Amino acid sequence: MRLRELTAAERRTIRIGGTVILALIGGFRGVPAWNAWRVEARESAAVLVDEVARTAAMYDALPAMMDSLETRIARLQEMRPAPLVAGDAREAEAVLADLVRSAARAGAVQVTALEVGPDSAGSETLPRVSAAVAAVGDVTGLASFLSELEASSATLAVRSLSIAPQGIETPADAIETIIFRLRVEGLAVRGDPHRGDAS
Repeated sequence: MRLRELTAAERRTIRIGGTVILALIGGFRGVPAWNAWRVEARESAAVLVDEVARTAAMYDALPAMMDSLETRIARLQEMRPAPLVAGDAREAEAVLADLVRSAARAGAVQVTALEVGPDSAGSETLPRVSAAVAAVGDVTGLASFLSELEASSATLAVRSLSIAPQGIETPADAIETIIFRLRVEGLAVRGDPHRGDAS
């Protein structure tokens, strides 16, 4: 039987049947893919919503964070004396050594040994560097030396101090020379060590 010999109703039935069969075949193949696409789209949307929420939360918290940061920076800048400012730990050690030698010159004290190094027990945010100092001078020179350290532009702390006479017997009309050892510590902060003022 040829297609042209079919009645209009029969041809319409065949068309409808073919359409239904094609729809069923397409449905069996397309529905799973469409469902998978929906699941992936929902997951991607959920991720985007979370990212937008985090970004919005950070944006909302930014003014408070900036206020807190500015307050802390202002408080740090108001510290007198201020931390040692250096590019790295070695530069901080060099800055501390220069401060110790400068204080010794001001007090007419002779430094016989100076060993500078990092303090492993310090904080990573504000690391500490220390200087073990051995020097010779008189009582007045020691007082001037300590006064210069205290008046330094950097935060320095004398952690230990021992004093011993250089000689057992000193004439009554002579100034007694003493040997003293001390350990000086300073806080360090990353920055430009050549700015002069550490604040």
